[in-house]
Amino acid sequence: MAECQNQQIIGSEKEIARSKKEIEDRIGLPHLDMLPESRRRRPSASGLPAPSTSRTNGSPDWRSDRFSSPRCAARVPTASPLNLRPPCSLNLKLGIPEIIHNHGKPITLPELISALQIHPTKAGFVHRLMRLLVHSGFFVTTRVHMNQEEEEEEAYDLTPSSRILLKDNVTNLSPFLLAIVDPVFVSPWHFLESWFRGDKVTPFESAHGVGFWDYADQNPDFNDSFNKAMASDSGMMNLVVKDCKPVFEGLDTLVDVGGGTGTCARIISEAFTHLKCTVLELPHVVANLPDNSNLNFVGGDMFQSIPSADAILLKGCPQVGFVPNPDLTRIIRVEENVAQNRPREVVGFFGSGLVDFESRRVGIGFITGDEIWPNPAGFGRVSRVWKPKTDKRPVWGRVCFVRTRVRPLESSDQVAAGRTRLVLHALSDEQCVKVLKKCREAISNKGKEGKVIIIDIVIDEKKDEHEITSAKLFFDTLMMVVVTGRERHEKEWEKLFVEAGFSHYKIKPLFGLSCKIMDLVHGPGTSELFQAQSHLYKHIFNFIGSMSLKCALQLGIPEIIHNHGKPITLPELVSALQIHPTKAGFVHRLMRLLVHSGFFVTTRVHMNQEEEEEEAYDLTPSSRILLKDNVTNLSPFLLAMLDPVFVSPWHFLESWFRGDKVTPFESAHGVGFWDYADQNPDFNDSFNKAMASDSGMMNLVVKDCKPVFEGLDTLVDVGGGTGTCARIICEAFPHLKCTVLELPHVVANLPDNSNLNFVGGDMFQSIPSADAILLKLVLHALSDEQCVKVLKKCREAISNKGKEGKVIIIDIVIDEKKDEHEITSAKLFFDMLMMVVVTGRERHEKEWEKLFVEAGFSHYKIKPLFGLRSLIEVYP
Repeated sequence: MAECQNQQIIGSEKEIARSKKEIEDRIGLPHLDMLPESRRRRPSASGLPAPSTSRTNGSPDWRSDRFSSPRCAARVPTASPLNLRPPCSLNLKLGIPEIIHNHGKPITLPELISALQIHPTKAGFVHRLMRLLVHSGFFVTTRVHMNQEEEEEEAYDLTPSSRILLKDNVTNLSPFLLAIVDPVFVSPWHFLESWFRGDKVTPFESAHGVGFWDYADQNPDFNDSFNKAMASDSGMMNLVVKDCKPVFEGLDTLVDVGGGTGTCARIISEAFTHLKCTVLELPHVVANLPDNSNLNFVGGDMFQSIPSADAILLKGCPQVGFVPNPDLTRIIRVEENVAQNRPREVVGFFGSGLVDFESRRVGIGFITGDEIWPNPAGFGRVSRVWKPKTDKRPVWGRVCFVRTRVRPLESSDQVAAGRTRLVLHALSDEQCVKVLKKCREAISNKGKEGKVIIIDIVIDEKKDEHEITSAKLFFDTLMMVVVTGRERHEKEWEKLFVEAGFSHYKIKPLFGLSCKIMDLVHGPGTSELFQAQSHLYKHIFNFIGSMSLKCALQLGIPEIIHNHGKPITLPELVSALQIHPTKAGFVHRLMRLLVHSGFFVTTRVHMNQEEEEEEAYDLTPSSRILLKDNVTNLSPFLLAMLDPVFVSPWHFLESWFRGDKVTPFESAHGVGFWDYADQNPDFNDSFNKAMASDSGMMNLVVKDCKPVFEGLDTLVDVGGGTGTCARIICEAFPHLKCTVLELPHVVANLPDNSNLNFVGGDMFQSIPSADAILLKLVLHALSDEQCVKVLKKCREAISNKGKEGKVIIIDIVIDEKKDEHEITSAKLFFDMLMMVVVTGRERHEKEWEKLFVEAGFSHYKIKPLFGLRSLIEVYP
């Protein structure tokens, strides 16, 4: 029945289309021309509401200014509001990996829905969620026989990327995923611009009023979540350490600097029993921790002195406490004098060593028979300590909320898994050099050549795959936003080593992101696991790219480069930016990420004849369409789509699945999207401007689609608003008489002209006769039943002309088999977006064909217009 043809964007507009896709891919949202009109409050010819009095520009053209923009050839969105709460976190919160795992075999869709504790009205949405997650590599589909008589049925199974999210997996990364996409981590990205212009230390502080560590201290639930995340992430490193046998060959002694309570050192000492390990940590952390034959603990300060050894290890590990001498009869109570807001202090536990608490308003109680509190909040500041009721010595214990009671811990119990970190990337260059010098002294004192083993990220854009570099740069930007750390290139590492007095070094890739400096390699059997980890990281951190682009736009970087008239050097750019002096050093890191993402390009320029060439930044087509004076300016669209109003609903996906709200947007804001826009004029204005800016791209496509209009004398644009799109068609094809069908009050008093007129009406009731009916981004907003009703009215309208007419549909057609992987990703993202913000959906060709057949059409042709959307010509 169908005939498919390819059709490309014509002429000089190709580059603009390619540029547009860079912006839209970075944002990852469909234009809300992609949103369903069925959710709008008042019926109309197109199902669209009348513009409210709060809308800008008088009577906005709901179809042309708001809802008529193309998507160009797209790749997988590197960041989007969808990625601010990636679907993998939703499937985790719903328990989908555990359900499939516990099922013991691939699970069919009906079986999965039955096992999920979701609202009955949401059952039909599970397939759309799973379709995206299968495409994203977190699940795989297979065919299974339910019984011998039935045909094969599609079923879902786990992949390595979802297996590392299973609770009982030693490498379980689910706590890490859930913590990193927590709103606490997401919100600072909305403050990047204000942070650049102000004096706050980090964007995290700009968002929450305090730095990250203080926030964690003040919020036990978040602190607990973060601690679990870091502890879960460290499990991956432990596998590497176990498999890195060549690294430890020839070593007799090793010092793990900042090794916490010895988690990593124990792994090493168990794997290499000949190796004597020492953990150097703060005195209160290692106080009373028992030594053994090849592991001992030393309290100290890495900036002052490091014990001698054949090798020094600089690697993060969880800081956890162990009960050295438990006793079931004592009670310890710890409280903080919050009013005094005293700095953290080390408090002696009556001769049993020192304990440093880092959480506020906490108490520790040990009472015989009470259950262990399962969610420790971490250690914190202490102002008073009550002596035990017995003469027994106090011990380490779990931190709990005031009035919470727990039993004493056994010596094998871990206490409040603490902050995992890579040591050097958290320090300034000066601090790194100090520590490395102390390391050099320590290995030199042994009388034979030693080495320093560093596990950290090494940025290498030239050698790494594009996605690996993206992830490393995302981590660098993340550290800039949340704390004050950074990632380094090899040259930056080399500079530190030279300044610290080292003669040479070796770098070997360890796994996806981290490298081992000084001869570290990974053993067999971990490759697939770390590929799965890298895959998961990619989906967790993709949002960093979109928020960095938003920041660059808010800072005016594209305009500055454009107005400079030539490529601009970093000093020139910093000078032109109106930012706080303390933030000048961060501009390079922002630009490095955006250059890698394709929004800027670097070149070499001569500042004058005497000077050497200097690196400078220039625009790319993707940043040129963000310029204010560009007719295709998409900057309002970008800013609106990354507004917190659009981001927050993604945090409500799980509760929406379990509840009866119509959309996650309603779950987040208490009202539907259109009501929210009516009630918030500023947001509504921003949204209107976004849609208007985006519509210019569709206009270019309409002008170039001349073959579609050949042989037509009349055309009706159903839901054409105030006629923006129809005017473009009329100007391009002056012989063609166009009619716009819209709500009566929308088209009232709009002037007709020689080849354009306006008709008020309702597309569900009647459509004026014409050679062709245009449905531009209308049907994807309607249910199947509504689509059939409208298509039947279209068929009646084109049949009344006495000659064969056609219906022209511009919409998305999902085709996983023919489309590139990235194109399909974007289409599925749009499908999810419509589910979250309104109630629409995208369709496969077979789903479109079913609508056409039910409406009485005989055949159709599909022509890809550009990356995501297609033009469908349907014939009676």
